[in-house]
Amino acid sequence: MFQSFLGWSLAINIAVLLSWVLAIKYAHDYVYQVHTYWISITNESFNNIHYGGIGLYKLLIVVFNLVPYFALMLVS
Repeated sequence: MFQSFLGWSLAINIAVLLSWVLAIKYAHDYVYQVHTYWISITNESFNNIHYGGIGLYKLLIVVFNLVPYFALMLVS
């Protein structure tokens, strides 16, 4: 049951990550405009924050979803 939970969690997290990457890649100006409506931020800082966040999110997916999922696959 826990392996199934991790599998679904992995799929959902990858979908969120992919949508984030696609939004930044193909709708960068719109996303930047929405964010700068609330706070003043430079384009360079915006990119650094988002690409850093994408990298951190990807790392957390691997550590907390992918590795335990594969470990459970090996055990069962």
